[in-house]
Amino acid sequence: MEDAPLPAALQSTHNGLNACIPIAKLPAEILEEVFKICVSWFYGTKKPKHRLAWTQVCCSWRLISLSSSRLWQRIDLCDPRLAEVFLVRSKQAPLSVFSGTPVRLSANNLAPYAHRLQSIDLCLCPNDMVEVFSGVGGHLSSLNAISLKIPPVSHVIHLDVSFPQVRHLSVDGVAINWDQCQNLVELNIRNLPPAFCPSIPQVQGIFRRSPNLKHVRLEALVTPCLEATCESKLPIYLLNVEDMVISGPQASIAALLTTLKLGPQSRLRLYTSCSNDIFPHGLPQASSTNGDVIRIPTVRLSPHGLRLLYDGTKAWSEEPSRMLLSISAAQMPNIYNSLCALVDASCVTKLELNSGVLYSIPFKDLINLFANLGNLETLCTALNDLEELCTVLQMSLPTTASASSLSLSPISSSCSFKINYGSNSNSNSVQPLYVPRLRNLSFSKSADRWWNFKDRWLTTIAACLKYRQSRSYPVHTIEFLRCQGISTTSTKELADFVSQVVITEDIGTGSLF
Repeated sequence: MEDAPLPAALQSTHNGLNACIPIAKLPAEILEEVFKICVSWFYGTKKPKHRLAWTQVCCSWRLISLSSSRLWQRIDLCDPRLAEVFLVRSKQAPLSVFSGTPVRLSANNLAPYAHRLQSIDLCLCPNDMVEVFSGVGGHLSSLNAISLKIPPVSHVIHLDVSFPQVRHLSVDGVAINWDQCQNLVELNIRNLPPAFCPSIPQVQGIFRRSPNLKHVRLEALVTPCLEATCESKLPIYLLNVEDMVISGPQASIAALLTTLKLGPQSRLRLYTSCSNDIFPHGLPQASSTNGDVIRIPTVRLSPHGLRLLYDGTKAWSEEPSRMLLSISAAQMPNIYNSLCALVDASCVTKLELNSGVLYSIPFKDLINLFANLGNLETLCTALNDLEELCTVLQMSLPTTASASSLSLSPISSSCSFKINYGSNSNSNSVQPLYVPRLRNLSFSKSADRWWNFKDRWLTTIAACLKYRQSRSYPVHTIEFLRCQGISTTSTKELADFVSQVVITEDIGTGSLF
């Protein structure tokens, strides 16, 4: 009997010691934030072994945990036991439910909580998806974001439901009632065949009803209807779009972009096997001034596409915020012939020729390209055959008569072609050289060395530079990044006709330009 009070005394002492621990003195609000971090660990790649252990440390912690409904708002349906616990503890708080992998789910699982669902992110088999939304589709009054996906091997389905309150919509292999989509901030549509894909008027209707769209991604867009309606010819202004990504046939993309007007800072990325007339009326970007062709100073050409970059972008930069337009294709489109339809060519001051692109541009097209770039100042070239490039840089701009005799197209009349020859140009020259304002040349191979560069190209480049200098169109700076064989000694002869020679061997060093 004398030992009976001992456990109670020990417990009292233990509780007293716990009360002295610093964490026990933290306000309940701070502990709740700590517990919220613990809950977030449930959804990581490495889930904790004892996921609810912190709710059983002491009565105080447990009371704080159970009384905070916001800790239990995110429900992982892949763990039915834990999902049941979370649903009970969430009380009346808004819910976000998700399943990373297909699970067995019926309408009975979500129907009692449909009015509290704020976010849905489900990956379900087609039959389960249809069953779930047949029961809860009309009761999602609080739904703000929805993402629906079926496994890739499954057949595409159409849900006869509408989500007029949703602001973030993402569907993958799932079609819905497109005509009720409105006021969207984010739109993602993936993997829908023509029979399920929204038509051009339907997509345009979504855009018209969602003027505050910020993010758009339309993958494998194969629209069942390309006919333009009277309404579809009216301009659609999406000036808040930050990023728009579209992949699909050129016909679908061109029809969709015909009336679209994006903000000057919007990024447009296209993945399509397109021809050079995809933008017959210029870029869809709306001018920030008076409707003129948008001014883009940097163009990057690649074997499989083209990029238009903002002023101040370093050569070969992959920073998304520096990109205005990106077009990628399995085969190189001849879009370099339509550069004047995309940008004001007289504003282009820097051209980047990515690895291998010169192999795919015919010599005649290369001449026409440089004929339109009269104010080009910087030319950056990655791994390429430089023979024809150096030839063009030594050619004189042809007159109309000489151009026809060479079977070359004269400078495009659609270009706003205004050459500023600069103070160092030769005013007595009857026929100026191509790109008369060229001042900077850069040769590099990203993340590797350009092998045999000295033996293969140094003599050709030196001859080109010497000729331009003799015609009073000198290059001021030439840069060699990771070009094998290039050294101070091997480039000594360049000092006679180039003001500055920059040589860099270090992997990872970026261009000056």
